[in-house]
Amino acid sequence: MSSYSCGVNSERVNMIVIDKSGTILARQGRGVCRQSVNTLAVSGGRARRLTPLECERLMGFPDGYTAGFSNHQRYKMLGNSMAVPVVRWIGERILREEGRNDQ
Repeated sequence: MSSYSCGVNSERVNMIVIDKSGTILARQGRGVCRQSVNTLAVSGGRARRLTPLECERLMGFPDGYTAGFSNHQRYKMLGNSMAVPVVRWIGERILREEGRNDQ
């Protein structure tokens, strides 16, 4: 278990990651949304679910990227996405390696 802090709306929020943080899962079943979140935000000593805005920031999207949808849909879209910084890093590494192979 590890923890780190990040600023959200000028408030310091401690994040606790249990072992490895998985993706945010949103599953629909029998008309009821069941969400499983491995990452907990701890504020004032109380654990809480991450907000859609915090999830957007963790995934590397601009603030409000999923605005205009219900929170359920926002969690689902973010859970089905890939982290932008990770995809960018992988793409840059592929381009760099292809450049080495061309020489």
